[in-house]
Amino acid sequence: MTDGDGAPGGGRPAGARPRPRSRPGPLTAQQRLLNQIAAQFAERAPRGTPPLWVTSLARSVEHQHRLRALGYTALLPSSHCVGYAADIEMTWFRRFGAHRPLQEVLLDWQASGDVNVIDEGQAWHVCLRPGVSYGSRLVPAPLTAG
Repeated sequence: MTDGDGAPGGGRPAGARPRPRSRPGPLTAQQRLLNQIAAQFAERAPRGTPPLWVTSLARSVEHQHRLRALGYTALLPSSHCVGYAADIEMTWFRRFGAHRPLQEVLLDWQASGDVNVIDEGQAWHVCLRPGVSYGSRLVPAPLTAG
């Protein structure tokens, strides 16, 4: 459930702006990955937990400058500016007891080597590893020794 501005039940975080909806088309690697993360989170989260909340996807350089002016760490160049990163809300899920299952899902993805995860406090930054396919796999990924 949202509060009318797109944020699930708690208002939009500082610096967030409504974004126009894009036209439907083929899913990007980022969208496929986020769908997989959302499904795994839904399986592990306590009953009644709202769906995954992605607070930021692709950003313009202008928006990076705006976030920096608001006091956020907004580096340039940024993986957000080229479509490789997403920020996933973490703190808000504490009220549902769902932050730990979400952390586990994200850290599992990081351990697989498919993404890099950075704990930024309120949100976690998730960055795709270029060249990795996030579609269905016919066979499990090979295990590495070690």
